[in-house]
Amino acid sequence: MPESVALVLLSFAWLALALKLRQRHRLHAAMMGILCVFDVFFPFYLYLTHNWYERLIVHKELLSFAVWAHLIFILSLYALYVLQILSGRHMLNNKKAEQQTHQMQARAFVVVRIFAFVSGVLLLEPETTARAFGG
Repeated sequence: MPESVALVLLSFAWLALALKLRQRHRLHAAMMGILCVFDVFFPFYLYLTHNWYERLIVHKELLSFAVWAHLIFILSLYALYVLQILSGRHMLNNKKAEQQTHQMQARAFVVVRIFAFVSGVLLLEPETTARAFGG
């Protein structure tokens, strides 16, 4: 399994633990903050460890729908992070009216994060994908 897939799967385990501990607000907020930092810096890790020029420019994958769909999911994820942080800050200040909004955004966040992961797995190089999934 490629190390990038393993790292993202570990981040999903971290997310599940953070969601389980959502009643402990400060711990939950800290764990989600760490996850946010991971998600923001993960593209830099990918940039440093993969040959993107060859894939995107030489092999002309830059114009593929899969690349753009993945980018849209990532940007949506970042937008949801901003909304979650804003509503979470209001909740920490004892504004219970934000709780339902925060919960609905959390559901959207999990769904978009899953789609971002799946679209990212689809972008793995074919020989890496074959090794990762036993083909």
